[in-house]
Amino acid sequence: MSNSASNDDRQCRDRAYAHLIELIGNRPHTLTWDPIHCLQGHVHLGFSELVLIAPRDAAHQPVVLTEAGWDAVRRCPGAQRRDLIRWFAITDTSHLAACLAA
Repeated sequence: MSNSASNDDRQCRDRAYAHLIELIGNRPHTLTWDPIHCLQGHVHLGFSELVLIAPRDAAHQPVVLTEAGWDAVRRCPGAQRRDLIRWFAITDTSHLAACLAA
């Protein structure tokens, strides 16, 4: 990977990380980035795992999903993915609390 691609990925990750902090209210200690899918992060909160997707451009927002939601998105046909991402995306703290309590 070139340095410019690496820097671009780092900026995308930084933006997604800021979004995650805003959503969960603190800095997660367990955020790890997937070595193969470089803009896919995983964070453990209590007994739950969240998946953080960093978009490549500013036109899209970072996405936070439960592990189960991400698994459903990964397994669905490509044409349905955008809708499922919107359906499963955790967009606020009350939705996050409900997901963590489930």
